[in-house]
Formats: sequence, C-alpha cells, structure tokens
Amino acid sequence: TDGARSYKPMSKGAEYMFEEEERTRGFGEHLVFYTGSCYMTGVVSGVTVGIVEGLRKGRDLPSSKLRMNAVVNACSKRAPMFGNNLGVLALLFATSERTAQYVRDKDDMLNPIIGAASTGFLFKCTSGPRACLAWTLMGAAGMSLVTLSGYATTVLHRTPFRDHVEDLTGYRIPTIGFSTGTAKE
Repeated sequence: TDGARSYKPMSKGAEYMFEEEERTRGFGEHLVFYTGSCYMTGVVSGVTVGIVEGLRKGRDLPSSKLRMNAVVNACSKRAPMFGNNLGVLALLFATSERTAQYVRDKDDMLNPIIGAASTGFLFKCTSGPRACLAWTLMGAAGMSLVTLSGYATTVLHRTPFRDHVEDLTGYRIPTIGFSTGTAKE
C-alpha cells in the first residue's frame, strides 16, 4: 500500500476515499445527473399515474384486453409528458444554478435557491405573470427548505456533538479512544 494515500471513511462526510480524488463535480456531471434522474423519476411517476388512470377508465370495459389497452394508452400518454417536463426542469435548474455561481463568483447555499427560482420563472414565463410569480416563489421556497434541511442534517449528523458543545460553552468534552479505552486530549 502507498503511505501517501490515507483512507478517509465515508462516515466523516468524505465523498471520495482518498484525498487526491477529492474534487467538485463539474457542470456536465451535474447536468447529466440532474436531467437523467429527474427524467427517470418523471417516467416512473407517469407510469404510476397512467396505471391508475387506465384502471379507472377501463373499469366498465367488457374484456380484459380492452382494459389492458386502456392502461397501456394512459401510461404511454402520461409517462413521456411527466419525464420530459421533469427533465426540462432539471436542465433549467442545472444551468440556472451554474449561472448564479458564475455571476456571483461564490459557491454557497444561495446558488441553488437562485437556480430554483430562475427555473420556476423560466418554466412558466409564457403562462402569464401570476403563474410565473407563483412558480418562481415555489421554486425558491422549495429549494430553501431542501437547502436548509441538508445544512441541518450536515450540522447534526456529520459534525460531532462535542464540537458544538465546545463552541457554545468553551468546555472541551474528552473523547474515549476505541482501541484502548483511555481518554484522548
């Protein structure tokens, strides 16, 4: 084994196992990941809605072949629509978030919120001012909740509690060593 490569456990919040692999994801990686995952989520959601809709419409049909055809038709109508809409939203979000990062020259928690608000604005800008404003505000509010919950999770679960106690009180809580059971400084 190479001594320069030190192992970093995933429980410490590291995304990569070794220091030299640590880097930020590029715009292309974000774009492909967001668009692909949202498209697939939309297709699965559309199939689910299509099954329910097809079963409802095919309830009164005389044969099972006609009922199955109603389900297939509903799925083929809803799945592409949901997938395409979510894929376009993801594409707009990835582009808007990166644009906000470029214009502000900062990579912080405000960029996803700006990106989501811009996405809502661009997605509904041809539907009139009321729909445009509603989608802009929903995007900003929704991403604010997601960003803040992610930040809270990081603070609560990835950072040891003793560091917060020390920051708040000035008192250092000694930790117990796992291998020897002795207190560490």
